[in-house]
Amino acid sequence: MKYLDIVVITMLFWGSVITSGLSINSTNQYKGIYYDHVESTSNVVIHSVEGMNINYSAELNIPGDYYELSFDVVNDSGVDMKVEDFYYHEDDSFIEYQLKYSNGKAIHKGDILKKGESIRLTYKVFYKNMIDSNDYQFDSSFGLQYGQVL
Repeated sequence: MKYLDIVVITMLFWGSVITSGLSINSTNQYKGIYYDHVESTSNVVIHSVEGMNINYSAELNIPGDYYELSFDVVNDSGVDMKVEDFYYHEDDSFIEYQLKYSNGKAIHKGDILKKGESIRLTYKVFYKNMIDSNDYQFDSSFGLQYGQVL
């Protein structure tokens, strides 16, 4: 077996199977921003959802496979919030990553989430091409950071 170690994620690469234990960690300064109504494709196991953390594992067996998470970001903080920052891994020749609103629109810094509202997001990881290197590092973590609208 060949092991690929990553700071946030430990991946096991064996033959043509990618298995991952993933944690999506997001930060905000205000209580009341949280993920809710998490749904996923059948190749994902949700282990826990706490605040703005989703812990799950997923498996991609062959090129063409993908997994997808859909979830609401809920603003129950009592103040309008905005996206201060977000991140996810850039596409490479093996894996494609997408973090978008469920309507397909891109997320931008400064997007407003009004108090008492929620917005649905989708995170998709697509296995494009067979991994041909023992040194390949797979990182499918992403994060969102919200702050108060001033």
